[in-house]
Amino acid sequence: MKNIALFLILLALGAVCQAEDKPTEKSEPAAAAPSPSWEGKVVVVPIKGVIASESFGGMEGKFDVAFERIGREKPRLVIIEMDSPGGVVDTCDEISRKILKCGNEWKIPTVAIVLRKAVSGGAMVSTACQEIFMVKGSRIGDVQPMLMYGSQNMTDRDFEKIEADVRGIMASHATANGFPVRLLEAMVSRDMQVYEVKFSDGTREFYSKDDYELLESNIEKGRETRKITSAKIVIPEGKLVSLSPEQAVEYGIAVKVLQSQAEYYADNNIDLTDVITADVPVGSFELSSLLPKIDLGLEQWEIILLGIFLLLGVTGAIVEASHPGFGLPGAISIIGFASFFAYLLMRGNANIYEIAIFIIGIVLIVLEVAVIPGFGVPGILGLLFMFTGLYLAFMPEFGTPYMEDNQWDLTVSFVLMNGGVLVGAIVLVYLFLTYGSKLPMVRKFYLTEQHRPGKEVWAEVRADAEKEAAETDAKTSSLLGKTGVALTQLRPAGKVRLDTGETLDVVTDGMLIEAQTRIKVVDARMNRIVVAVG
Repeated sequence: MKNIALFLILLALGAVCQAEDKPTEKSEPAAAAPSPSWEGKVVVVPIKGVIASESFGGMEGKFDVAFERIGREKPRLVIIEMDSPGGVVDTCDEISRKILKCGNEWKIPTVAIVLRKAVSGGAMVSTACQEIFMVKGSRIGDVQPMLMYGSQNMTDRDFEKIEADVRGIMASHATANGFPVRLLEAMVSRDMQVYEVKFSDGTREFYSKDDYELLESNIEKGRETRKITSAKIVIPEGKLVSLSPEQAVEYGIAVKVLQSQAEYYADNNIDLTDVITADVPVGSFELSSLLPKIDLGLEQWEIILLGIFLLLGVTGAIVEASHPGFGLPGAISIIGFASFFAYLLMRGNANIYEIAIFIIGIVLIVLEVAVIPGFGVPGILGLLFMFTGLYLAFMPEFGTPYMEDNQWDLTVSFVLMNGGVLVGAIVLVYLFLTYGSKLPMVRKFYLTEQHRPGKEVWAEVRADAEKEAAETDAKTSSLLGKTGVALTQLRPAGKVRLDTGETLDVVTDGMLIEAQTRIKVVDARMNRIVVAVG
C-alpha cells in the first residue's frame, strides 16, 4: 500500500509540473501602472531611524532618487517628517545639501515636522528646511559629533576639527533659513555660552559670550546706537542645546507646536489626495518601530537593551554570591554591568564619577558580605550607592533644557526598567537554582550525587557525633552540686574554679556575682553550666 501511495504522489507532482510548463494562451505581462506626477503636489519625505549611507542599510540612495524627481517635477511643497536620533555626519550633510538646494535653487518651500525627535544628525537635516514645526512632546538639538569606530587614535585637535566642521554646517543652515546662528552652534559645542539680548527697538538677538562683551563695548563707545533693555544667559557654558517644542518656538527655531502632523495639514488646507509619500526606507536600528509608541524619554529599544545588560549583571551577581569561589556567573555579572555603563558612556549620559559611585557601592556590599557579619549600615549604603550610580548614569546631563522638560519621563523609564530587571532576576535565579543542575554548563556549580558521601559514611559520621554528644552530656552532668569560687565577676557569664581544681566557663541564672564569691553548680546540661551563690 505504501508503494502505491508513493506512486500516486509522484504521478500528481508530474502532472503539476507539466501544467506549469505548458504555456497559457494570451499570457502577456501586465503593464505597470504609471506613477502619478509630483508636479503641484505635496511630497512627504519620511526620515525615521538612524540616518546612514546605503552601504550600512541606510536611506541615502533612495533619498537621492526622491530629490532628483523633486527637482525634475517640481511639487509645490516638500515636507520632511523627522523622527531620528541622528546618523553619519557625511550622510546627514549630503541630505541637508539637497534640502537646501530644493528651497534655494528650485524655489520649492521645505518644511520639517519633528514627530518625536530631531537629535544630532536629525537636527542637522531639520534645520536645512526653511520652517520647522514641532509635535508636542518632541525635542530637537544635541548635534555634538560622537566618535565611534576607528577613533581611538584621534587627538583632541582632530575632534575639534570635526566639531568645527559640524558647527559650520549648522551656522550655514541658520543663515540660509533665518534661525538664530549662536543657538544652532551651541547645539554642537558645549563650551558656548549664549545670551538672549533684547533691545529698546523691540528686537531680540542671541550672542555668544565674546560677541556679547564686544556688543557692550561698542555701545559704550558709541559704535552701536541700540540700547540693551535686558540680557540673560539662556545656554550656560558646558551645556549642549536640546530644546522642547515650547523652547524651540520661544527661541525662534520652530514656528508652532502641533498636537500631531495632521494639524499642519489642516492649518494649511492641504487635501490628503494631493499628498504623495516618497519611497524612503526606515533607517537601521529603529527597533522602537516594532513597539507601542509610548514616549518614555529614551528610545524603547535602548531601554530594553540597557535592561538586558542590568539583568545579566544582577542575576550573575546573585548566583555568584550564592556559590563559593568565582566562576561563570561572576564573569557574566561583570560583563552585564560593564556593557550597561559602556553604552551610556558612548551615548554621552554616563561619566567616570557615576561609575565610581557604582563601584563604591559594590565594595561596600562585598565588605558587608565577606567581612562584617549580618546586614547593616555598609550593606544599606552599598545598595544606595549602586542604585544612585545606575540612576545618574542613565539620566542625561542635569541642568539642560531637555532635562527640565523630560526628567520625569526618564525617571519613569528608569523605574520601569529596574522593575522589569528585578522580576526577571527573580525568575532567572529561581530557574537556575531549580533546574540548573540538569544543564551541562551549570551542573558544575552543584554538589551532585557523585560528589556526595555515601549512606555508609553519613551513618558513621552520625554515630560518632551522637557518641561524642552523650559523653559530653555525662561529663557535664557529673558537675551538678559541686562548689567552688568565682574567679571573675559573673555578669552573668564568667569563670569559676571548683574545689576539685577544675576551671570552667559558667553563667548565672541572671544575677550578678562578684569575684571571689563562693558558688555552687545548680544546673549542668550539655555545654551549659549554671551556678548560684553558695
